[in-house]
Amino acid sequence: MARSLNINSANILIVEDELILAEALRVQLERIGYQVVGQATTAVEAVHLANSLKPDLVLMDIQLDGPADGIEAGSEIRTRFDIPVVFLTAFSDRSTIEQVKRAEPYGYLAKPVKSETLQTTVEIALHKSRVESRLRQRERWLTSTLTSIYDAFIAVDHLGNVVFLNPLAAELTGWTNTEAMGKPVEQILVLINRGDGDESPLNLTADAAREGHVQPFPSNTHCLHRKEGAWRVAGHAAPVRDAANMVIGTALVFRFSEGVVEPARPEKLTGTKDIVVACASCKNIREDNVEQRWVPVETFFENRFDILFSHGICPDCFRRLYPDYTQRRKL
Repeated sequence: MARSLNINSANILIVEDELILAEALRVQLERIGYQVVGQATTAVEAVHLANSLKPDLVLMDIQLDGPADGIEAGSEIRTRFDIPVVFLTAFSDRSTIEQVKRAEPYGYLAKPVKSETLQTTVEIALHKSRVESRLRQRERWLTSTLTSIYDAFIAVDHLGNVVFLNPLAAELTGWTNTEAMGKPVEQILVLINRGDGDESPLNLTADAAREGHVQPFPSNTHCLHRKEGAWRVAGHAAPVRDAANMVIGTALVFRFSEGVVEPARPEKLTGTKDIVVACASCKNIREDNVEQRWVPVETFFENRFDILFSHGICPDCFRRLYPDYTQRRKL
């Protein structure tokens, strides 16, 4: 969850084993208007305080006493707690710079630290952290939406490689998102046009990117499953454009057209006394076929009844999942 951050009153953790320098940094920061919430002298202490105090930023000396240095501690703090780190060092040689770059810091300060440089670096680091936090929140919203919608969805980059595949697309193709990532889309989504007894391959992704407009699936389009046969599908491929109106990828949206072509759907439930085995934890339902696979409840009922599921977030869950957003709406 993105934190609400007021740059002018941010909390800062100082990690510096030279106590005189640490005190000087504290005085400088508090004079500027920041609050120093803690000071550490070792990498282990730095990680512990970052976890317990949850500062908005960490000023981290590279050279620390102990088995771990500041670069290792800074990397762990950013990875585990998503807290931005600005490194301090008395060295500016190329080797040190390269080590610091690998830790992806939000800034770099050479000792002795001047007040003007300190203020500028801290402000930029906090601003960058806030912007990135907002972007990550938007990405989570987008991913959650694309995962929850009923339609199958595949995102393809400008090279024709898959960058995202939602659960329904995984069900139709037989590829998981992890397996499909980075692979050519024509390897993952195999579309054929079964018309007049002939079968011809379709490459609607390339067509959409080349033509620059939406390419609807032909009426007899079938999606070949990786292992289990084919499904008749309907949908379209649409080019994705950037701010300069350049095509940077393709979005494929599709769904069942007339259900399964092969294999056939299971027999309908025959009465109200049929027993359905549901997982007590995840609520998936066991299909009592040869494989006895477990499927989401939506898939189980869609396979047996003429219904379609859509997804949203109910008000109670929305307030629980996004309390900060709900609170801002009240202000």
